Amino acid sequence: MAGRATSLQVLCDQLEHTRANLARLEGEIEHLIANDPDVKGLQQVQEFGLKTVAVLRTELGDVARFSRTDQAVAYAGLGVFRAFGAAHWLAKGSTSYPSSRAETCGIVLEVLNEKERLLDVRKVKHKVFAYITHQHHLLVFRHPDAPEAGIQVPAGTVEEHERAEDAVLREAFEETGWPDLTLNCFLGEQERDMSDCGRDEVHHRRFYHLCCHGHPPTTWRHEERSPSDTSAHQPILFEFFWAALPHTVPSLIADHGIMLPRLLDILSLEEM
Repeated sequence: MAGRATSLQVLCDQLEHTRANLARLEGEIEHLIANDPDVKGLQQVQEFGLKTVAVLRTELGDVARFSRTDQAVAYAGLGVFRAFGAAHWLAKGSTSYPSSRAETCGIVLEVLNEKERLLDVRKVKHKVFAYITHQHHLLVFRHPDAPEAGIQVPAGTVEEHERAEDAVLREAFEETGWPDLTLNCFLGEQERDMSDCGRDEVHHRRFYHLCCHGHPPTTWRHEERSPSDTSAHQPILFEFFWAALPHTVPSLIADHGIMLPRLLDILSLEEM
């Protein structure tokens, strides 16, 4: 009995010690938040408690590093909160938020129902995007025969029964013609309504970081022989060039650059 009593006392002491550490940690979090002016917007969301605010603040870091709100939303995985003005509470500390839990839940359900409706009506295509880097440069391209297509990164459609990781390597090779590429990591994903590009479809996008090895040229042209997004299946001419990270990457069309902040984190470069 004495041995059991001693063991119980040790467990009780450990529990009290853990409680004391948790209380001290929560006090430190409260102190940090109280002295951080950048959490004002997050604190205005009634559904966000102390720990949620602390986690989101840590994940987002300096919000000013994002050139657009949707980049911050995608980076933090907060897409559902777009419905009630993520731009304001992320960047400006606006107080225009749902006034009750019921209202918040209603907005979330409305977003989910709208998303389900879109998926039912519109065709969903699974896409992969390749952020190919070489010596802190990002590979981008333009269409010499169609300049209105804007500047892009290599991307394409995932084929049936194909893994996304295999698809991004295949598409990167088909579009660039450069064989010495390796997959580094997954960066994030996005669902995008393509109606602003004249397409009645939704793209589920997965972004990856690829490394280019060897000694690639500064610029080159290559024809993709099997483009997935054209009915004529004619070769498409691409003109590739390297853009130095983080400050000389040109504006990329149709959210092609939405995961650049994540890429810069991985490469440990100064934010754009």
